[in-house]
Amino acid sequence: MVFLAASYGLAQELPPPATKAEASTSGQSEVPTDKIRLPKGMAVRLFLIEPISIRTAKAGDPVRLQVLGPVKVDNLVVIANKAPASATITEVYKSGQEVAMDWHAGGLKLQMDSVMLTDQQKQPLQAQDAPKEAATNAAVEWAHPIFPNRGGTLGGTLLLVALNEETLPRGAVFTAVMSGDTLLDRSAVEAAQPTPVLKKHGDASVTVYYPHVWLAPSLTLWCGSVPIGKARNGQKLNFTLPPGEYHFRLWQTGDQYLLHAEDGEEYYMKVWVASIRANNKGPSKLLLMEHDVGEFDSGYTTWVEAKDRPDMTKYDLAQLRAEPPAKKHR
Repeated sequence: MVFLAASYGLAQELPPPATKAEASTSGQSEVPTDKIRLPKGMAVRLFLIEPISIRTAKAGDPVRLQVLGPVKVDNLVVIANKAPASATITEVYKSGQEVAMDWHAGGLKLQMDSVMLTDQQKQPLQAQDAPKEAATNAAVEWAHPIFPNRGGTLGGTLLLVALNEETLPRGAVFTAVMSGDTLLDRSAVEAAQPTPVLKKHGDASVTVYYPHVWLAPSLTLWCGSVPIGKARNGQKLNFTLPPGEYHFRLWQTGDQYLLHAEDGEEYYMKVWVASIRANNKGPSKLLLMEHDVGEFDSGYTTWVEAKDRPDMTKYDLAQLRAEPPAKKHR
């Protein structure tokens, strides 16, 4: 999930660059062979590792983030996947405040702080400038874009987030950018390269997890034409499938998710249900999460009991790959 937001055009003081990193001059065009340049504006994808509630959040609260996907320069990883990053809440807008009247559940103003580089230096970040095209990021249920118009240039360290729900969930994904040009020592970056991840082969692994929701019901998980197990509140289940296409849903004629399972890949599917406390509405559904987000988020659930684990061996592959019945229209 990527939430769509815009930078808030206020000048903010950035933290100084790390002592080992050398800021390049704006007119510099050539980079020494023993250096690696991190250009201003280079994108870094991040995800939230703790939920933020509009009810309890306050100015000054730290926001813990994690990098989603490695960032490379010259085919070298300069920011490792899952590296820590941080931001700070500077303002909280409750639902009903004049500034938040159109924001459903309120809003947050975040100051982007820094991200850890592979050589253990901290690199200052700033909020991504307002996208030129709406399709730059995907809108999701819990947030929608705000494009402030203050007569100035958009950009800076502040991010304005409007919420449709009272909680910004763990796993929310967005993009920050480098706040300025920085030169890194090439030998230090080369020495800190992460171990390559070996490609797995064989059946695909699928984990379906159901984050705890107050008073949420258990749901039947269907694959193709058969019910394969129960999705229970606060729990997760896992099974393997041969590569191919599979139709998943949470009841016999519910909204489906078509999973294209590939050789040796791991998939995480989240059960999303309406919650009174979170102030969200709509039918229950399955969401395919990016691997690292799903892996992290599912860690806050427990495994289902042995009796509830899907036994995929009792189904024919044709049953698992069957298209679901068409919905009946009244």
